[in-house]
Amino acid sequence: MAVQEAQVKVGAFFMTLTDQLRKVTALEKDEQQRNRVHYLSKSGKISGRNFEFGHNKSNPPLLATFVNDCDRLLSDQEITKLKIDNIILADE
Repeated sequence: MAVQEAQVKVGAFFMTLTDQLRKVTALEKDEQQRNRVHYLSKSGKISGRNFEFGHNKSNPPLLATFVNDCDRLLSDQEITKLKIDNIILADE
């Protein structure tokens, strides 16, 4: 199922088709009142890595762009498995 804009909330985890894990850290409106998404990212396959900025800090993607780039919102079960597999670390 395609990601919907309403699913994008601070703290939500998404996966892209290339297994990039994204965690939404902030939502904001720009000067033109367009919704922008701040997020951290890392590989969804390699354990023990920390999240890093997933975009240019001064130019976060538009909400529509973020949604189009994501494959799916992760379920609670998927998040739990990633925590067990040490992909999502305890303090993330």
